[in-house]
Amino acid sequence: MENSKPKAWYEHNPQRLRQDIDDMLWHFPIFHYTITNDTVTWQGSVKILAPDSKLKEYPLRIECRNDYPSEAPRVYCEEGFPTNGRWRPPHLFKDGALCLFYPSDKSHRRWTKDDKLSTIVAWACEWLHAYEYWRRTKRWLGKEAPHPRRKRKR
Repeated sequence: MENSKPKAWYEHNPQRLRQDIDDMLWHFPIFHYTITNDTVTWQGSVKILAPDSKLKEYPLRIECRNDYPSEAPRVYCEEGFPTNGRWRPPHLFKDGALCLFYPSDKSHRRWTKDDKLSTIVAWACEWLHAYEYWRRTKRWLGKEAPHPRRKRKR
């Protein structure tokens, strides 16, 4: 008996992959995808109007891993965020992924398996707008969920 590798999510659910491709082509046609192992990775840029009225471009990477669509895709800003050794943006996971929602929120405020992939891009745009505001004021726009306190490095 052969040990066969489990199928990737997009092999189990090719209709979902087709839906995501159509959705992204319609809403964010600048994004493109690649498939490696069990992950579908989308890459593209979004432009955010910052509080100083300048357009800022952010290259994003969206990873739909093997637990997708049951679990939300992970979204990363390809260039990272300046920390200047002192301030780290809030609402980031340890691996640098954007924290876009609180898992205990009601279904209309968090990812569900029925959401479209373009929803994640829209949430990332909202996050980036809040980030641009936070950079100037150190206040986060919008509702915030509780996060565990991080220990500061000394």
